[in-house]
Amino acid sequence: MSGLVVGVDLGGTNMQAGVVDEAGAVVAQLKRKTRAAKGPDAVFDRLIESVQRVCAQAGVAPGDLDGAGLAVAAAVDADRGVVLEAPNLGWRDLPLAQRARER
Repeated sequence: MSGLVVGVDLGGTNMQAGVVDEAGAVVAQLKRKTRAAKGPDAVFDRLIESVQRVCAQAGVAPGDLDGAGLAVAAAVDADRGVVLEAPNLGWRDLPLAQRARER
């Protein structure tokens, strides 16, 4: 266990990712344009790339993290991990949790 977790704040204009330790101290962070107009697949690829980059900055492999969190301004079915509607991203009925687990 690394004692580190990653969090991503996914907005319609920008996304921010950070790795924090058990005490909540920020170990690494980055901010990038979301580029929502390119569609959900491109945004999700950019999100995964952001996680990989911030983990590299923190000196930890993504698979060695103790957890991950994703915040998205949307109506979400938390039980199924599905974004029901995210107007700022143009998403509807997107199985975000499943996609994240697969990657």
